[in-house]
Amino acid sequence: MAFKFSGLKDQLKDFYEKRFKPLSLGKKLLWILVAISVFVGLWVLVEINARPHYVVLVSNLTEQSAGYIAQKLDSLNIPYKAGKNGTIYIPSSENVYNVRMKLATLGVLGPDAGVKGYSLLQNGSLASMGMTSFDRQVNFQIALAGELERSIDMLSPVQYSRVFLALPKYTYYVPGEEQKPTASVLVVLKPSMTLSSDQVLGIMNLVAGAVGNMSPSDVKVVDQYSNVLSDEVNLSASAISGASKLKLKQSVEKYYSDKIRNMLYKVFGYGNIAVAANVVLDWQKITQESKVYTPTDAKNNTGVLASQQEESGLSTNGAPVGAPGANSNIPPTYVTTTPSSQVSTYSKSIRNYDVSQTYNQVIEDKSGEIKSLRMTVFLNSTDVKEENTIRTAVANSIGVDASNVEVVPMLFDRSAMRAAAEAEAKLEAQRRFKNLVVYSILLSILMTVGFYYMRAKSKKKKKLKEIEEKRKRIEEEVLEMTKKAKGTPEEEALVKMKEEALKWVDEDPAEVANIIKIWMSKD
Repeated sequence: MAFKFSGLKDQLKDFYEKRFKPLSLGKKLLWILVAISVFVGLWVLVEINARPHYVVLVSNLTEQSAGYIAQKLDSLNIPYKAGKNGTIYIPSSENVYNVRMKLATLGVLGPDAGVKGYSLLQNGSLASMGMTSFDRQVNFQIALAGELERSIDMLSPVQYSRVFLALPKYTYYVPGEEQKPTASVLVVLKPSMTLSSDQVLGIMNLVAGAVGNMSPSDVKVVDQYSNVLSDEVNLSASAISGASKLKLKQSVEKYYSDKIRNMLYKVFGYGNIAVAANVVLDWQKITQESKVYTPTDAKNNTGVLASQQEESGLSTNGAPVGAPGANSNIPPTYVTTTPSSQVSTYSKSIRNYDVSQTYNQVIEDKSGEIKSLRMTVFLNSTDVKEENTIRTAVANSIGVDASNVEVVPMLFDRSAMRAAAEAEAKLEAQRRFKNLVVYSILLSILMTVGFYYMRAKSKKKKKLKEIEEKRKRIEEEVLEMTKKAKGTPEEEALVKMKEEALKWVDEDPAEVANIIKIWMSKD
């Protein structure tokens, strides 16, 4: 080992005397700066590797949600580091998937971390006897808003949302006198993403359906840029009905166009057919009402009897006679008439009849039925002999009269298609050229690296061969010297030196090669 250190010391001294000392002051400073830079770089690499490496746990969270997660990480004794945009890092030594599952179990992972929904009402402490009805209503309002926020956050463009409910205080007045509830929804959208009108309308219907006595017009939706998205949605029934009718018309036209196009492609080939459909839908809804009155027939006693009155009586013409005084008036009394009095009877009957009527209501609803259908077929040709045959075939396939089908033979203008094909070919050529340049550069780099690697390997092999030849020459010289000094103390010293030299060559051949190069440079 002492021999090795002495050789290294000689090498350093020789490097200083022959290579470093003869240099100019500027080159010496450059060498010193390079050495310092290498040392500093190695030190920085060691420091970076010594520090713990952090990986992303969660990102794109609000400060409130990130705070909830940070509290749970503190309780779990997991080190973390906070970053921008609600990003939290943990050491790579921690199992990030295991930590995420733990946080999900605790209910704090996700954009709605810390938002309490109906679980707030399941807490037994909330049902305490000292809670007033107003406190219960406030808790219910908070829980309902939390559930709505969780539902709205499921939309892909929404990063997170906040729902503010203005519910009237419960009273015992009649419902007509109560104040209507309203709601406001703040949606924070993800970068470069927007909500469509259908999605905004869905949010409004979701909130209105979750709150009693609330209509979608009572819900305001605002984004983080103070744009009132709900004002862009037309809630009128006529607008919604018009949009539905237009979509139905477009879908019906597309159905018939695709049907005719696919049929004619098999005959005339792809790209030689253009089809246009015009559909008129019937949205007429007719309601007919009729009343038929039936007269009454008193003789035959027909009709609807509303009321009937009958009256009968008995009358006499004689004057009553009897004993005067009060005794004759004490019951029982008997009325007597003179023989000359007359007795008569009478009866009267009154019937009232209602007017008979028959009521009929007929409703004819043609909503969405096809009123008329016209097709126009363009053929990429100037001379089509079978126009009538094509017209009849198209009419039969869609179930209309042949007069509603028009076949137009004409040459197609394919200049736009050719321009698009040329542009696509140009872009493809540019992509190929770029790829060729990149691959050429990479191939050149690989060939250069391979060339220098083979050259270095050849030089190393050549040096090893020279070292091996030197070794054999030294061994032969030592062997000759041993034969000449056989039996003397010098022989034992040479043998011992030979053994040490061979052992050193086996242990550190590179250092031996460097020493041999120094010897050769001295020669």
